Amino acid sequence: MYQDFSAKEITLRVWTGDTWTWMHCRLLGRDFPENARLMSPSVVFEYKYDMLHVPVRQNNENTATVRQRMQDTLYSVYKQ
Repeated sequence: MYQDFSAKEITLRVWTGDTWTWMHCRLLGRDFPENARLMSPSVVFEYKYDMLHVPVRQNNENTATVRQRMQDTLYSVYKQ
């Protein structure tokens, strides 16, 4: 569970082994896109670091495949 989720900080509810407590955490990393929807964060333990992974859902207006985009774009190559 979480609350107060922003680009620079989050408050997580963590189990200490005896009780549930709220823990305030600072966030480092890339900024979230402005028009994206933030999904539910998850804590990932890697080596000696604990990381918070936040999935981001962003609408993509151009759903054409790469092949279709290449056909729609005209490239010119010339030698000097």
